Parts: sequence; structure tokens; C-alpha cells
Amino acid sequence: MKTSQAGSKMRGMALFLLLAAVFFSLPSECSAGKHKLTLVNAHFSDGTTEKWFNYWETPWIYADTPAAGQTFDTWSPAGSSAWRYLDGVNNPATRFDMPDTDMTVTAVYRAAGPTLYHLEARRSNSDGDYAEGTVVNVVAVPRVPDDNGKIFDQWTVVSGATLDRFGDIYSQSTTFIMPGNDCEIAATFKWPPAPHDLEIHNGGPDGEYSPGTVVTISANTPPLGKLFD
Repeated sequence: MKTSQAGSKMRGMALFLLLAAVFFSLPSECSAGKHKLTLVNAHFSDGTTEKWFNYWETPWIYADTPAAGQTFDTWSPAGSSAWRYLDGVNNPATRFDMPDTDMTVTAVYRAAGPTLYHLEARRSNSDGDYAEGTVVNVVAVPRVPDDNGKIFDQWTVVSGATLDRFGDIYSQSTTFIMPGNDCEIAATFKWPPAPHDLEIHNGGPDGEYSPGTVVTISANTPPLGKLFD
């Protein structure tokens, strides 16, 4: 009888130890009803790539530094409905709203494009960001009311470039080759030269004309018996 009781106690103790081993081998988070979030090409703030979270916890996740020639593109969660759990799918650092299930989230990269530099173009419509070597069409636009009555003068460089990057500095519409840095250019306007009187004897039209104006003139009808000479 004592032997039977001892054997029963031994079996009970063995079962207890087995259950305890199983219990303590499970992650404490799992036993608390949490779900596992696994990151690929990314990490949490402490540098780890796998953690357990409660439903609707919002941990920050960070894309790893991209390899040379690559740039961060987007996040790709496993599961067709997982996009709604990301605050910013195109941000390399974002919050993730933990769903009621385990989840794997991957940072996706793409080939990096050329570096863009900013062109500031005063009195023009050509402001923008361009890669080095881009041929930019620039058109001078007078500023109202400052330039009312003025005519285009020439293009100038304010900073970051040289005049030889213009196709023609004296053309109101020309090209500009973007350098490998931010730069600023400007179109300038000036008052037209003062007009001068033109008086044509036996012809016309008389009038006031600015220097350089091409005037079409004609002789009056000659008197009877005479011809234009």
C-alpha cells in the first residue's frame, strides 16, 4: 500500500514538473495574451527586431539604414488588411497599431534617384528642384506693379552659379544648366530708352520712337510732273 502511494506521489510530482516546464518555456508575453510583432529590415527603438504587444498598442518602428544606392520606399506588412495599422506607410519612422494577431512588417527599399538641388528664379516661373545637369527652360516674367512699363534687360546670377550656364543672358526666354548645388538667378528689367522725334519731309510717318525701333516710312505722292528720286 505504501509502495502504491509513493508511486502515485512520484507520478504526480513528475506531472507537476512537466507542466511547470511547459509553462515556463512559454514567453511571458504570450501567456498574457500579447501578440508578436516581427520586423524585417527594421528595428524598434532599442535595436531589437521582435517584441510582444497588447492589442492596439502603438510601438514606434524604424527602417534600417539603407544600403548604398538605395532609399526607403514603403512598409510592407504581411496580410492584405494590415495597411490600416500603419500611421505612415511612406515614412521610415512610424507608429504601428498592433492588431489582434501576430504580425510581420518589412521595410522595403528602392534604387535611389539623383540628388535634387533647388533653383530659386526671381522674376521667372522656373523655381523648382532639379538634378545636376538638367537643362531648365527659364522665362523672365515682369513683376507687377514694379516692372510696369519696363522691358527685359538680362539674366543675372545671385548665388551658386555662373553666367555661362545660361543659353543667352540677353534673351527673355532661354535655358539654364543646373549646377550640383542650390543656386539663385534673376531676370532684370529696365526702363526703355527715351524716345526721339522723327520728322520726315515729304513723307511719313512722323513721331516719337525709341532707339532701335524699326520704322516703315513712305514718301508722299510726288507733285504733278515729278517722280520720286
